Amino acid sequence: MHRRGGPVSRLVPAGDGCKTIEARLCGTLCSLARRQPDEPVKLTHQQLASLVGASRERTTTALGQLVRHDLVAVRRGKITIRDFTALRRYAEGSHRVTRTTL
Repeated sequence: MHRRGGPVSRLVPAGDGCKTIEARLCGTLCSLARRQPDEPVKLTHQQLASLVGASRERTTTALGQLVRHDLVAVRRGKITIRDFTALRRYAEGSHRVTRTTL
C-alpha cells in the first residue's frame, strides 16, 4: 500500500491505480456511505479527489456521470447515494456507469 496526500487522505491499495476513476470514486463513496448509511457523504470535490487520487476537475466530471445515471445526488458539499448496490457493483469491476447494466 502507498499513501496519497492532501487535505483528506487514506491508504490506497496499489492496485486501485489500475481502476478507472469512476470505479475508484464508486468504491470510495460506498466505503464512506457504509459509516453512516442514512446520511449524505459530506465532502468537497477537492477532498473527494484526494481520496480517489485524481484531480478535482476529473473527479467532478466522473461525479457528474454518476449524477446523470441517477446513482448519486449532489448538493453543495453533500453527496447522497441513490443506488448503493449499483455503486458497489461498478466499484467491483463493472465497466459501464448505467443503472440498467449494474
